[in-house]
This record gives sequence, structure tokens and C-alpha cells, in this order.
Amino acid sequence: MRYNALKILAKGLTGNKGWEPVWREPAPKPNYGVVIVGGMGSIPGAALGARLIGLAEQFGSVYMPTYAVVLTFLIMVLVLAFRPQGLLSRR
Repeated sequence: MRYNALKILAKGLTGNKGWEPVWREPAPKPNYGVVIVGGMGSIPGAALGARLIGLAEQFGSVYMPTYAVVLTFLIMVLVLAFRPQGLLSRR
């Protein structure tokens, strides 16, 4: 009884009209790719990594929908192969 009252109160306060979040969705993997591509501890590197990963995902979803995720991982593998510390890392 108390749980239902709190649930109704929370939905009323947040404007939630019956929508329930899905808690079992996997964590987004491109976030890790942004850190790998940009370099740990580098904010400009993270911005550059986010731009590259985002453009790769959009390009892949438009021109190669089957291989959109592969393109993201290809960028990560190339960065790790040629510059393991990241693109703009200070080390």
C-alpha cells in the first residue's frame, strides 16, 4: 500500500503518465570508445573522440547500416594500434 502511494506521488511530481523505464538495457559502449580514442585525462581529446565516434556512427548508419558498429570499433582498433595513449593524451 505504501509503495503504491509513493509511486503515485513520484509519478505526479515528475509528470510521468505511466511510462516505466527499462532498467535492463546495456550500457552504451561508444562512451568507452570516446575515452579510448581521445585519451585518458584529456578533455579536448574526449571532445575529439566524441566527434570522431559520433561521425563514424552516423556515417555508418546512413551508408553502411549493417556495419555501423564495426566502423566504430575499427576506429578504436586503429587508434590503439598506432597511438595507444590516445589522440591528444599528454604521455
